Amino acid sequence: MKKQPQMCYRLIGVLWAAVLLGGAGCKKAEELVAIKLPEATQEGKQTFGCLVDDKVWTPYTDHLLDDKMEATYSTTSFRLSAEQEDDNFQTRFDFDLTQPVIQPGTYAVGSGFKATYGDMKEAYTASSGSITITKVGQGSSTINNSTTYFTIVAGTFTFTATSLNGKTIRVKDGRFDARAK
Repeated sequence: MKKQPQMCYRLIGVLWAAVLLGGAGCKKAEELVAIKLPEATQEGKQTFGCLVDDKVWTPYTDHLLDDKMEATYSTTSFRLSAEQEDDNFQTRFDFDLTQPVIQPGTYAVGSGFKATYGDMKEAYTASSGSITITKVGQGSSTINNSTTYFTIVAGTFTFTATSLNGKTIRVKDGRFDARAK
């Protein structure tokens, strides 16, 4: 009978350890559902994200046939659009880069790089900042023995933009990894 209390104490000790260790791994509900910036990749993953006035912005659409991000590329032009859209609201980024040759490097606003951000109430045009292209390369995807070829264009961006009403936003920590047509 002396062994029963020892077993009981061991069981209580194991249960307390489980509670303490399990509690250490818990996260707040806000952390579990918080939208985070995508990783900065260069694989054609069709990702885009940034901070707009320190708030995370990533594209989404609740319409199955809409693309949340589209990009086109030629040796002299790169265009990228990303949007958040549902039945009640839409915001959108548009980038336009025109150069004699689009290649990895940093391009300043006003020197061939234009950036706009808009919602249903206001449109903002970049007045300073830059886009850095980190990769331009070929990619492909094969589904059911059908291969699609595309150009991977990846990079980062940061800029300040102003609306016609004089409101200013700051866009920073931007990154994209596009499959351009």
